[in-house]
Amino acid sequence: MAIRRSIVLISGQETEIPIGDTIDAGVVGSITAGSGLDGGGTLPTETTINVLLAPNPSGLGFVDNKYLADDGAAQRLGESALASGNYALSVGSTALASGVAGSTLAGTAQASGNAALAGINAAGDTVKTFTAAGAISPGYAVGLDDAGRVQSVRITAGVIYPTVSTKTNFIGIAQTAASSGLGVQVRLPGTYDRSNTSLTPGAVYYVDPTTSGFTTTSGQPPAWSGAVSWAPIGWALNSTTLILTAMV
Repeated sequence: MAIRRSIVLISGQETEIPIGDTIDAGVVGSITAGSGLDGGGTLPTETTINVLLAPNPSGLGFVDNKYLADDGAAQRLGESALASGNYALSVGSTALASGVAGSTLAGTAQASGNAALAGINAAGDTVKTFTAAGAISPGYAVGLDDAGRVQSVRITAGVIYPTVSTKTNFIGIAQTAASSGLGVQVRLPGTYDRSNTSLTPGAVYYVDPTTSGFTTTSGQPPAWSGAVSWAPIGWALNSTTLILTAMV
């Protein structure tokens, strides 16, 4: 807000009319309020001009009812924004460090996984060659007879073949076809066989002596007396892969 009074001559000098004095005769001027102002009017004594400001203007304030000055609000907002930005940078740096650490761990895990896969592949490719005592087909469960030759594990007329002095006559899965007297490759327990189909992932498997294959049901061969049943020989990793974990 500003207060202005009429300009008069006092002792030949132009000056605002003193407070309390009036102009008895003569022509006085006027003040017109422009954009952003209000008040004004003729100047017989004094006229008020007001500056229009929004309520609680940020950063501005009147001093001594006549000066515009910075009230410090903008500076405080700036300082708050700076502090917030610095905090965000700190959090961002922590997140970046965490991400780098996570990437390092992921790289280590990947290397470990690759090493494990290499180990599994090396183990999974372990096979041994035996002499077949009869016709063998790939995928057959096979065992050694008393002569040390390979036969398919089967039951015929109530007799378990190959006939051996113990019942742990399963040694693995045939990988190749062979006829009597020829060599046949057998994958041994502790490795895995990928030549299967329609396995149930996670299921435990037993030898099926009626087919020389495998089943998820443990049975008791008629030739075995007492409460003796097939023991599991492995479990399915997926629909085609059977991990051989034990003997019958």
